[in-house]
Amino acid sequence: MVLRDGVLKEGDYIVTKTATGKIKMLEDFSGRRTGELRPSSPASVLGFESLPSVGEGFYAGFVDLAEIELELARGGELSKEKLTESGGLSAIEAGSHKVITKADTSGSLEVLNQVIGALEGAVIVDSSLGDVSDGDVDQALGTGSLIIGFRVKVKATALNRARVNQVQIFTSEIIYKLVEDLEKYVSDRKEKKVSGELEVLKIFGAEKNRLVLGGRVVAGVIKNGASVGFERRESAIGEGKIINLQENKKDVSEVGEGKECGLLVETSAKVAAHDRLKIFS
Repeated sequence: MVLRDGVLKEGDYIVTKTATGKIKMLEDFSGRRTGELRPSSPASVLGFESLPSVGEGFYAGFVDLAEIELELARGGELSKEKLTESGGLSAIEAGSHKVITKADTSGSLEVLNQVIGALEGAVIVDSSLGDVSDGDVDQALGTGSLIIGFRVKVKATALNRARVNQVQIFTSEIIYKLVEDLEKYVSDRKEKKVSGELEVLKIFGAEKNRLVLGGRVVAGVIKNGASVGFERRESAIGEGKIINLQENKKDVSEVGEGKECGLLVETSAKVAAHDRLKIFS
């Protein structure tokens, strides 16, 4: 597909007249995986539940798929206004914690989804049977989600991938132990205070576990040497540490609100433009 306007990101829900789904992976024109695409960019998209027809237009974002699918079943037409007016996940996105659920049987998965879905602020973005795989970790990384597994194992390669990319995985044979783990995780994050926040404007380079980026400080102060967390749409996507901070191409110890700066960050997070970097105290 070719994007005409806006930004296309992993984790977005995507809709055409004949197909719906959620973007699990994006590849640019050269076949490289990317977290987002800009207008006029051709792309390959993985995530449609069925194959859309050639030539169809599409819209993407956090939309209420149930409402859209019902409208399509009635023979209605898609419109950009209908999609943007639809509340869906975007209405509860702020402060929510996105979750990918896994279980050993369909019955277990249904119970797990009922219990997790009843928790305030929990949003289940995907659900499937079987052990936690590399693909689940990639999806969690792209959507800023946690993975919760009931009576399943984590494949060795997936566990290593999660550790490198700082994806949170909770597994247990007891369903309410999973609830406790999730509630503790949410509680711990709420107790942290943000002393500085930066909007990522551009990624200049990435090599191994180091990332060079430019950003604007939108709140507080960004300090060199500080431990940081990266967030996308209010969901954690990784952590890291600032190892160099520059303002006007000069090394500085801190940068205040409203100013732009360059950072060298030690992290394995897959960061993209418009993500947020936060310093917690």
